Amino acid sequence: MERGSSVTGGWPPVVALALALSALTFFLAPGIVGLFHDDGIYVVVAKAINEGKGYRIISLPRES
Repeated sequence: MERGSSVTGGWPPVVALALALSALTFFLAPGIVGLFHDDGIYVVVAKAINEGKGYRIISLPRES
């Protein structure tokens, strides 16, 4: 086979499409909280504010 034949020429678009679809799925998944460290912190602090405990991380052993 010669270089640049049609057998290997179709892989870059297929790989690019697969990466694009997985990135789209990753960013459009609803209801995922805590996927990154910041997300979990924000949810815990929001829960504390909602419960009237102020701006703190309620899962820590002491108030800070």
